[in-house]
This record gives sequence, structure tokens and C-alpha cells, in this order.
Amino acid sequence: MRISHQHRFVFLSNPQSGSTSIRIALDPYSDIKSSTEFPYHHHTNARRLKEHFLKQGWDWNSYFKFTTVRNPWDRMVARY
Repeated sequence: MRISHQHRFVFLSNPQSGSTSIRIALDPYSDIKSSTEFPYHHHTNARRLKEHFLKQGWDWNSYFKFTTVRNPWDRMVARY
């Protein structure tokens, strides 16, 4: 998970979908980086993060939100 107020984006990461590489690439542009604590956990979901945005007074709808998706079959094989 990465948030940039300056660039107005939110990156939500999914486990085992190359999200670590993308998080590293977004680090220089991110104001908030994921941690092990709520609500900034690496794999926090959009609903929880949206609730946090509302509590902080940030406009969720003005941010570009994106994520990565992996082929479900490849993901299952990787877990095996």
C-alpha cells in the first residue's frame, strides 16, 4: 500500500502479485508507506482504507486507485 497526496494516488497491494516491486518503485513518490500497523498494512483492503480516509478528512474520490492482479491459476500454483 502506498499513498501520495501530492500525486493523488493510492496503490493497494495484493499478496503474491508482484506488489513488492511496485511498492519499491513508488517509494520516491509516496507520502505514506505501508507498515505492519493498521490501517497502513501492506495488504489492507480498499474498504478499510476508505474509512480511514474519511476519518482523516481526505477526499477518497479525488485519488486514483490501482492495484495488480495475478493469474488465479499461477497464484494457486505458487501457494502450493
